[in-house]
Amino acid sequence: ISTALQHTGRLDIMVNNAGLEHPAKIMDGDPEHWRIMLETNVLAVLVGCQAAVAAMRQCAAEGHIVNISSVSAQRSNSGVYGATKHAVNVISASLRDELENDTIRVTNVMPGATATNFGRNFDQEFVQKITQIAGMEHTPVDAGQHLPEEVLIKLTERAKQLLSDPNDIAKAVLYAVSQPIDVNLAEIVVRPPRAMTLAH
Repeated sequence: ISTALQHTGRLDIMVNNAGLEHPAKIMDGDPEHWRIMLETNVLAVLVGCQAAVAAMRQCAAEGHIVNISSVSAQRSNSGVYGATKHAVNVISASLRDELENDTIRVTNVMPGATATNFGRNFDQEFVQKITQIAGMEHTPVDAGQHLPEEVLIKLTERAKQLLSDPNDIAKAVLYAVSQPIDVNLAEIVVRPPRAMTLAH
C-alpha cells in the first residue's frame, strides 16, 4: 500500500486474496497450522483493510476493498479453515457498516472449489483423486508443493463441473470494483455447478 501511494499518489482498490488451509479434524489438528491459518486468513485481512482505508481516505478515493472469503464460511461445520472464513465475512460486514458514510465500499467474494494451488496442503490421496477425476495420469507432488501450471490448466479444462476457473473469480472482483460508488455490493458467491464438500 505504501509503495502504491509512493509511486502513484493514491490507492483505489485493495483485494485481500491471500489464504491457505491445512485440512484436519480439530482433534487431529496442529496448533502451528491453526496459527498460520489465523495469521494469513484473518489477521492479514484486518491489517490490509485498516491500511487500505487509511490510504484511500488520504487520497480521497472512491475506493473499493474486496475480501476473498470462501463458500466454506456458509457451512457451520467447516472446521478451522471455515472458522477463519466466517471471520472474514464478519470483518467485511463490520467494515462495510463502518464505512457507510465514506466513499469506500467493501465486497466479500466467496469462491467455491477453484483450480488453483490452494489444495497444496491437502493429502496426496485427495490430490490424486482430483487429477483422476479430471482424466489425468498420476501427478506426483509432495505435500506443500505447487501443482505444475500445465496440470492446473488441464484441471480447469477437464473438471469444470467441480472446479471453477480462477478467471471467473477475477471477473467477479472486476464486476464488484467497477460498480458506481452509490452501489453497495455486499457479497458475491462464485462456485462450480457441483458442490465439493471437503473434509475439514
